[in-house]
Amino acid sequence: MSFIDRLLKETVTYWRPTGYNEFGDPVLASPGEIDARWEDKSMLFIDKNGDEKHSRAVVFSTTGVLVGGYIYRGSSETMNPETVSGADQIRRVEHVRDIKNQNDLYKIIL
Repeated sequence: MSFIDRLLKETVTYWRPTGYNEFGDPVLASPGEIDARWEDKSMLFIDKNGDEKHSRAVVFSTTGVLVGGYIYRGSSETMNPETVSGADQIRRVEHVRDIKNQNDLYKIIL
């Protein structure tokens, strides 16, 4: 177990986007749990349109996620994350490798 893995002590639920419907809304896969570290903090970031935005939370994980998916702090089996209070859409994902180029770390901005 790597140092990074030992820091990821929380369970979050992730709904992965699989495509878009005829109205342009994302279609989401069934929820799955991933290990993560959740930080409730506001930070300035640039979204995919180049606009400056403020985050609500930052989540760190070794599991890759996609912009447009949803994350919830805790466990949920609900198929639609928009009905889960506290579930947030992923607005930006940053990816880095460790110094030995062996482990991935994803910074997920909500």
